[in-house]
Amino acid sequence: MSSKWARTFTETIKLKRRLTVDTTGKMTYRSPVDIKARTDIDIREVVIHDGNRTTCSMLVLTEMAVRPGDILIIDDTEWTIQWAFAAKGLGGVIDHYEARM
Repeated sequence: MSSKWARTFTETIKLKRRLTVDTTGKMTYRSPVDIKARTDIDIREVVIHDGNRTTCSMLVLTEMAVRPGDILIIDDTEWTIQWAFAAKGLGGVIDHYEARM
């Protein structure tokens, strides 16, 4: 995939994929991997996966698929993704992914 936004993905951040819940009820994650991304401060209210509204203060654009519950590590701070979206181009093909935390 080559996003029309790819030239703006100038930051390297880390992605920890959510795997499952362990026997103690804690989430488990894969080891972090580096991804190219663009981060912006963008305060918005969004409806999250459980139907509730929450205010998110960070927007991340990347070519790597992301989903709610995954963790992005930006400047040594862990952010849990609250909302994620696969943005499609004119041809209906996924162009990039957006995540809000």
